[in-house]
Amino acid sequence: MTPAEGTAMPPAPRTRQQPRISRETAAQAATVAGQIGLSTARVLEMLLLAYANQQITMDDCPPYIRSGIDRRQLDVEIDEELWRRADQQRKNDNMQSMGPLCERLLSAYANETFTIGVVRTPQALVA
Repeated sequence: MTPAEGTAMPPAPRTRQQPRISRETAAQAATVAGQIGLSTARVLEMLLLAYANQQITMDDCPPYIRSGIDRRQLDVEIDEELWRRADQQRKNDNMQSMGPLCERLLSAYANETFTIGVVRTPQALVA
């Protein structure tokens, strides 16, 4: 039976990641994500996907503040392949590590530079 016939594909393997981001960014992103019923982990995963696909760039995000910020590890389960792809894009962009990348993406999301939602594509209208 194919997925179109009613069986679901198995979920992608997920790994525990712990990027360090500011407590303020974590709280703000969680508040905005909660307004649409998502966890910070799922929002981060969507942002990483857009970043890995080069739909968003670091030019779209606020700068990373390096010192004087109270940071904590954000404990998230992320699709392994997606994390690897985003990490490769980060390296291509000469960013120091995944922590600053996640911080900048979540900060932009918390400041409503990006929104998460469902978009109807023209193909969806074809019967």
